[in-house]
Amino acid sequence: MKVNNVNDVAGVYRANAKKARRVEGAAPSQGRDEVTMSPQAQEVLALKAKMAELPEVREDRIERIKENLESGTYQVSPQAVAGALLRISKR
Repeated sequence: MKVNNVNDVAGVYRANAKKARRVEGAAPSQGRDEVTMSPQAQEVLALKAKMAELPEVREDRIERIKENLESGTYQVSPQAVAGALLRISKR
């Protein structure tokens, strides 16, 4: 791809940047920015923090499965496995 008149684009950019700096009536910067979050955003942030505290692995469930495997009582439902595979394949 060939780009022509790159200097023209740069010149327009510089001119616009100068205009932006010379905006009349603009209040001087106070050096601070302020952000206001909606209640929904605050709730999402709080829920995200709670999720971060949860373990990625459910230790109690893993322990129960281990015990069932060792005792020979672990049973798998073929219907449940097939259903899960179908749900995953539809994604």
